[in-house]
Amino acid sequence: MDAQGFCQQLLDQRNNLHVRMCNAIQIGEEWQIAERRIADHLLYYLSSGSITATINRQTITVKAGEVLWVQPQQLQQFSYADNKSGTIYFMRFALGHNHALDEDYRHMHIGPIIEHNWQTITTLHTQDNDLSKLRLRCILSDMCLHILSKDNDLPSKRSGLRQHQEQAALAFIHMHLHVRFSIEQIAQHLDMNTDYFTRQFKRSFGITAQAYIKQERIRQACGLLSESGRSISEVAEMLGYEDPYFFSRQFKSVMKQSPRHWLNSQVN
Repeated sequence: MDAQGFCQQLLDQRNNLHVRMCNAIQIGEEWQIAERRIADHLLYYLSSGSITATINRQTITVKAGEVLWVQPQQLQQFSYADNKSGTIYFMRFALGHNHALDEDYRHMHIGPIIEHNWQTITTLHTQDNDLSKLRLRCILSDMCLHILSKDNDLPSKRSGLRQHQEQAALAFIHMHLHVRFSIEQIAQHLDMNTDYFTRQFKRSFGITAQAYIKQERIRQACGLLSESGRSISEVAEMLGYEDPYFFSRQFKSVMKQSPRHWLNSQVN
């Protein structure tokens, strides 16, 4: 299944989504996982340290700031590859009838942009109520879409915000997607000059803060439209848009079609 098809299946609430494990742990030289095959999707993100992964007899090194997404039923083995302890975020999930990508694994640099979503999923996957399940699906969909929008390679190191500043900026954005806020407010939250923050954000993520906020709101809108049964105007209001027509224009600029046409394409 290609990336677009997988994301459609992930957003389709008719497909059972089961997050079996989601956490972050400290690991060191003794950490290893013997050769195995599992029926789940496996996601690793290294916040610090590095690991050696062998997928179908191919060995790669996953370093801090990189994510590894292994598809179900792949032969896999892991060991720690650093002389200092590190932190690894891990997740195992199953989707529908073994829906998976047409690749053995995906490995890329993604940075701390992923950590906020991961921490939220860690909390939500233990909560057994409809709202938490809906939020979990939307946030996991958002995270997978972000990973799949990246090229499957490792870009060179670039300047930008420091790691803790990236984390603080993304946490602020994701906590306030339901209300209108300015770039100045994010900069103030980080105790930074607005112009300087704007330049450094783009250097860190390759996209302006305004464009990132718009994309994240529209990605959440897609999840809410496909799963919550709410109207377009209700979803617009939930995401801080007072004018549903402006919301529709923003939606079309990201998804290349209007909310109604997009929703109809999901039904069909």
